[in-house]
Amino acid sequence: MTPSRDSLFGRASRRLLRPAAVVLTGWLMFGAFPPMDAAECAWVAVVPLMFLASHTHGRAAFGWGWAAGMAWWLPGLSWILNLSRTGGVPLPLIGLGWVALSAYCALYAGLFSFACSAVLSRGGVPRPLRAPSALGTMLLLPTVWVGLEYARATLFTGFAWNPLGGSQYRTLPIAQVAELGGVYAVSWLVVYMNCALYFTFRRVAARCRGERVAGLHPELMAGLLAVAVALGWGQARRQKLWRESEQDGSVRVVAVQPAIAQTDKWDPETDELVLGRLRDLTSLSGALRPDLVLWPETALPSVFNVDTNAQKFAASLSAAAGAPLLVGALEYRMSAAKDFYYNSSFLVGPDGESGGVYRKQHLVLFGEYLPGEDRHPWIGRFSPLGYSCLPGGESVVFRAAGKPFSPLICFEDTVPALSRAARNAGAGFIVVQTNDAWFDGTPGLQQHMAHSVFRAIENRCPVVRCANTGITCMVDATGGVESMGSGREAALGVAGFHPFEVRPASGQLSFYTVRGDSAFAGPCAILTALLFLLVAVFAARKNRASAAGAVCAGS
Repeated sequence: MTPSRDSLFGRASRRLLRPAAVVLTGWLMFGAFPPMDAAECAWVAVVPLMFLASHTHGRAAFGWGWAAGMAWWLPGLSWILNLSRTGGVPLPLIGLGWVALSAYCALYAGLFSFACSAVLSRGGVPRPLRAPSALGTMLLLPTVWVGLEYARATLFTGFAWNPLGGSQYRTLPIAQVAELGGVYAVSWLVVYMNCALYFTFRRVAARCRGERVAGLHPELMAGLLAVAVALGWGQARRQKLWRESEQDGSVRVVAVQPAIAQTDKWDPETDELVLGRLRDLTSLSGALRPDLVLWPETALPSVFNVDTNAQKFAASLSAAAGAPLLVGALEYRMSAAKDFYYNSSFLVGPDGESGGVYRKQHLVLFGEYLPGEDRHPWIGRFSPLGYSCLPGGESVVFRAAGKPFSPLICFEDTVPALSRAARNAGAGFIVVQTNDAWFDGTPGLQQHMAHSVFRAIENRCPVVRCANTGITCMVDATGGVESMGSGREAALGVAGFHPFEVRPASGQLSFYTVRGDSAFAGPCAILTALLFLLVAVFAARKNRASAAGAVCAGS
């Protein structure tokens, strides 16, 4: 019998719906972050994936979820390809790294899709684990999302880039929730609203099919209520913090942005250009009467602790500015076994005296070090920098105008634990020195800056970013951004300097600073691991029972 035209059309449409859901989820996720920067996309991005997963089982659900993750991460991380131009890395090699990192991040989307399939299809979860209602499922799935997001941020040294809650870095009333559970709490709220919309759409679809469905939409009401409470509390919290900050004194911090192209930074023929620009900008900044002057990461093209000329140069400019100078540079150390380097920050006073040194703790894998190099030194020949660095061991607190602050270097502001450690060590504000010239002209600059917004909110202390060519700005304790340039617009690639009136945090610590991820993200990760473990046990028992049934039937 020949299939009817309607049944053929139905099958074809179902075959198209899954790829369409994959593309829609991936591109909504991508759209929530820079360069599109449409934060509202995040509030609906998970819905197509949930519909897909609810009609797909097991490994197929994982595979489609992974594909959705690839549709998100491949364009979202495309700025990595810029390293072929600025870092001299062959395009095929950097392309392979880009695809591999995207594929790894997409695994977590696949696992979430698998969890959605198990929970929403009701076929992959033991009865005692099934949520008693849609409202129960709305609590479970955001918890799984946060558990997976936290795992991505911690496993294998961690890659905490672009958590879903990070898309709300401009939606400041919502972002204030990070004070309680970190950026992961914002992710939870966003996925919770996605779940509310999913169940609402499912109710509407059932009604369109003629099914009897209650007129009330409790899921939608629960989602809207949670968002409304977060908005109201967040706005009230911001106003309270504004009033309190007005009573505190400020520190005038001048950030110098030399705007040196990455291809010129380590070229001996351009040393005079680099030093001349630092000299001119820093000397001029003295007219602003700063309490602290900042240079970006590795601003000096030398190894600072063994280069006496570099030390004299920095001291003379500190004296010209009339303030301590935080210098980003390499540090060299020698041991009996080998020579090694640190990516460091040196505080230099006008008298030439050192105010201390901070060594970068969280190094970039395959950038600043290669795994296994300590056991197999020949691996070091493949380092893109020509050398590898060692990590520092702790946060360091410096002082400017009597106020304590701590530096972070490069991507360390993407690691919540480091900012929290600095705040717990006594820092009243945090300085981020970065060299984003590697990714000039790409969305990576704005994506990077967004992480600093959440570090400021989580710890309720300001963050000052000093970039070489990227986004030099100050983030206040409520997440408000003041950029070098006009308004919120950053002066990308422009040489200059900018004064920021920083109001250091008081001695009172935020809930997140005290408890960290042990209060929210950690428990979410534990619950997620238990869920996957129990689902695996349930599936194994089901397979054994099926096999036993087949044997009995055969006999």
